[in-house]
Amino acid sequence: DDFFLTLHSSLCQHFKLLTLFLFLLGTCLGDYGIGVGIGDGGVWVGGGGGGGGNHNSDPGNAAYRALQSWKSAITEDPSGLLKTWVGEDVCSYKGIFCSGSSVISIDLNKANLKGTIVKDLSLLSDLTILHLNTNRFSGQIPDSFTALDSLQELDLSNNMFSGYFPRVTLYIPNLIYLDLRFNNFTGSVPQNLFNKQ
Repeated sequence: DDFFLTLHSSLCQHFKLLTLFLFLLGTCLGDYGIGVGIGDGGVWVGGGGGGGGNHNSDPGNAAYRALQSWKSAITEDPSGLLKTWVGEDVCSYKGIFCSGSSVISIDLNKANLKGTIVKDLSLLSDLTILHLNTNRFSGQIPDSFTALDSLQELDLSNNMFSGYFPRVTLYIPNLIYLDLRFNNFTGSVPQNLFNKQ
């Protein structure tokens, strides 16, 4: 017990130092938004949900188009999270995390959103993390997701997706983590999923 107490204390101290460093870095960089959070899945360091600035000022840009297209496919938002998805600065949208002007992560876990996933999300070429667990998304995962070359983590667990196993996930080139539990998929899991390197 003493070991875990000492370990916990040490980790908390390091986290406080990291938070202070990121706060100071954010202050020096001006408009660049940086956030640190601890959630059910661990620690997240990045931007999102603030930071000001106009990172994606061109309304014709891919990230803006992709997220606005997806917003229109979400039919229920009981917590009002999508009310922040207004304007051209997509890096200020709640649940969207950026590095510079690139969307690198979307974390909408436990947002209770209802809707579908749109093919336009594949326009987010720098997206590395897509966490959507514990929502009410349905339908299927678009084939266009094979274009997400940077995607490493895809968590769609605890939703209402249906149909056969989404084979598109086998062809996302750099996917390392995949969680599809607690959905309505049918059929068998392809054997080559377990051979993916």
